[in-house]
Amino acid sequence: MKKLYILLFLLSLIGMNKVYAQVEITGATAFCMGTDNTFRYQGTVDASYAGTLKSTVWDFGDGTTQTIPLTVSGTSVSAQTSHKYTERGYHTITVKVLDTSNGEVSDLQQALLVRVNSCAVPVNHIPVYKGNTNGPKPCPPPTVPVIVFSPNPVNISVGNTFTATVTPKAGETYAWSVSNSGTNGLSIEGVTAGNTITIRSSKAGTFNANDIKVTATNSCGSTDGYGSGNITVSGPCPVPAIPVIVLNPDPVKVNRNGTFTASISSPESGVTYSWEILDGATNGLTIPGAISGNSVTIRATKSGSFNANAIRVIAINSCGDTQGQGSGTITVNNCEAAPTPTITFNPSPVIIDQNGTFTATVSVSDPTGVTYKWTISPTGLAQGLSIDASSSDTDSSIRIKGATVGTINANVISVTATNECGTGTATGNGNITVNDCLPVNRAIAFSPSPVVIDINNTFIASVTILSGETVSWSIVNAATNGLTIQGSNTGSSVTIKGTKSGIFNASDIKVTITNSCGSRTISGTGTITVNNCLLPVPTVTLISTSILKGNTFKAIVTATNGPITGYQWKLTDTSNNGFSIQGSSTGATVTILTSKSGTFDASKLSVTVTNACGTGTATATGYISVTDPGELVVDGDALIEGPTCYDIAQSNFNATCGLQASRTPAFPTAAKRIRTYYLSFGQQGGFGTLSNMKVGVSNDTYGIIKSVTGDKSGTLSNLETFTVTFADDINKLALGTTSANPRKATIWASYTEDGVRKRVELTIDVQDCACCPNGIIVNNGAYVGPANDMVAFNGVPGTNYSDNTIMTYFSQMSNAALCIHPTSSGITSWTGAVSYCANLPTAGEWRLPNIGELININIKRPGTISPTVRLWASTIATKGSAGNAWYVLFAYDMSYNTITSTYVNNKPSTYSLSARCVKTIGQ
Repeated sequence: MKKLYILLFLLSLIGMNKVYAQVEITGATAFCMGTDNTFRYQGTVDASYAGTLKSTVWDFGDGTTQTIPLTVSGTSVSAQTSHKYTERGYHTITVKVLDTSNGEVSDLQQALLVRVNSCAVPVNHIPVYKGNTNGPKPCPPPTVPVIVFSPNPVNISVGNTFTATVTPKAGETYAWSVSNSGTNGLSIEGVTAGNTITIRSSKAGTFNANDIKVTATNSCGSTDGYGSGNITVSGPCPVPAIPVIVLNPDPVKVNRNGTFTASISSPESGVTYSWEILDGATNGLTIPGAISGNSVTIRATKSGSFNANAIRVIAINSCGDTQGQGSGTITVNNCEAAPTPTITFNPSPVIIDQNGTFTATVSVSDPTGVTYKWTISPTGLAQGLSIDASSSDTDSSIRIKGATVGTINANVISVTATNECGTGTATGNGNITVNDCLPVNRAIAFSPSPVVIDINNTFIASVTILSGETVSWSIVNAATNGLTIQGSNTGSSVTIKGTKSGIFNASDIKVTITNSCGSRTISGTGTITVNNCLLPVPTVTLISTSILKGNTFKAIVTATNGPITGYQWKLTDTSNNGFSIQGSSTGATVTILTSKSGTFDASKLSVTVTNACGTGTATATGYISVTDPGELVVDGDALIEGPTCYDIAQSNFNATCGLQASRTPAFPTAAKRIRTYYLSFGQQGGFGTLSNMKVGVSNDTYGIIKSVTGDKSGTLSNLETFTVTFADDINKLALGTTSANPRKATIWASYTEDGVRKRVELTIDVQDCACCPNGIIVNNGAYVGPANDMVAFNGVPGTNYSDNTIMTYFSQMSNAALCIHPTSSGITSWTGAVSYCANLPTAGEWRLPNIGELININIKRPGTISPTVRLWASTIATKGSAGNAWYVLFAYDMSYNTITSTYVNNKPSTYSLSARCVKTIGQ
């Protein structure tokens, strides 16, 4: 804590008795109450008067005085004593000097202001201000705060409140406390900080206001202030205690039009309670019965989730009233009863062949919010019933398969319907008949068995065929497993060729056997092994790309041409990126620990996989963003300024957007990827001492930012710069995105303000040319144009202007990116052109170009004339007859595609005109 150091000199002249002197009182100026402190009076005086001085009289400002002899040595004088203070606060020590005739020498009188603290604090500490090269400067703590009460004087009844206030000063904070609360019954309501507090009284009597203390604190220390006067509390007449509402059930969850109760936790004698519902029209809560009493019944008529503080009770006695509100959430289900389901079967009655299916459908009177769960009892399962794989047991209609011949009671099938109000269960009615007429189940035989062949070789699959049966073979997942049937697929056996290496499930090989009752499909069992010595082709996938420093991220490798017999992960550039492998590096998944913050190239991580034929290596792609947790600090008030949206056509020199294959795959030069951003303090104002800027990137899921650089130590200016380097191939990273789903990343900057670490952020978007269907050019920004049909250029029809005058209207250039829309011919009026642009898709974004844009659209388009050609001839005479007004047209001459008087002309009807609609995009 910074200490107060105040030295007060009192110098005066009395008559002609002038003494030349340099004297002072020295000693601690801040110390603890009850400690013994030494003070010294010393200095020099004029030699002609030194012999006339005798003693010093010390007044310590607390009612204590002391006379100490004055030691005189030549022109030096000194006196020393010690004193112990028993009361805190400020005291002024005064020293008077007496001469040999006991007369006071006024020129030598000195004074020193000291502060006595209630506890030990460092003394004689003088703060040194930053940038002060000439020694220390004083740093005073707050002056003693003066407490003002309202009402003043305080005269209230028991249970009521009054306020205590201090006048706030810049740079000071305030903390309040009340002592002896057990005696005086005073307590602070709400927060204890700020320049105003509310104090409630719970005891009658007259109490000393100095029990109320406020501590004012600034950067140099703190000072206590105490209330003065008396606090008079009359009584007893306490208002009711704030009622606490208890809800039953708690938490409240009822059906629509259901009820619950609200009651007082501890009712007081002599207190009446009156209940009310706030905003009942919105939350649907009503009190259908009496509104007075210790409890009420509340009805909920609207579904939803509502705040229980809408329930309020007022407690009233002869001294006044208080209010209490409910807490928590009231949940009202959007139903009045549990659903009652019914089951219907199709066909009805159910008669199917063995392994055939039938449907079971559930219905309820109100299906809103209802979910279903079908069950076949253990008895039904044992009798061969099962839910077909084509159905889910949570659908409203399912298919059920019968695998065992016989008659089964349909009550083994049940369904439970559930909504917010509860559940209802139904079981099937009638019987289920399963006929025995389908082909008998049998197994597929393979040769060789087990099947182990080389790639592009064959094996045999066969099945026993009975009289009256036909067969059809098929292979599922053929594109994946490479198995194909050679020749006919309708015999008792087929030849199958393996065209891909690997181990495949023989269940992909199926035969359908058909008789007069229907068909049965049988799947093979076991595995099919097709050998081939192809090297593995691995691919690395990063599980996460944006993490905190000190945390881990994972990568997983998948590979073709298995089986894979081994994995080996490797990291490079670990000294720069701080990556290290944790645990095993020989599995399909690897865990990597980060120890440095920043954005790192993921290609520093690679994996080598092995199969029986050899090895294959792959590296990770993209970037990994690691954020230092030390930067996750409080939000700051500074601003990051710079572009926040890029269209990827900016990486193509503004070429027309099209298929990615037709675009430049990366920024044309490295410099194009680097953009400057600013950390701005000056625009906000009111900042303290600023230092130590750090910058970085976070939430960069797609790796659109390669790096952020520009850290700066030491003192910061009001505007600091840093650079953001974007990824080499933004086209690829943002392919197919729009303004609705751009690729996003967050850049951040942190800094220290008055010792507190703060942080600000800026989100950047990258999009895939979605904002401009027809190209981008750079134009001027100000929009100028007629307010109605063909108003003169300068608003004064009939007035001619020279080229220089007109050119000033084309000189307002900016860096806006302009998108040009395809046009339509036949528009011959300004209002028609305005309407055409306004009705284009994404209405409200398109408009007519301004004058400068109108010209730039023509001279910037490929294949048109050079921008160096003059915009019009040097004389007005070539534009038309003298006296004609110059008009700004809304289009240019499509027929000639040249810069002509079409831009500025009083005869628009002689040209083929078309609207040119534009919108501003990008940065």
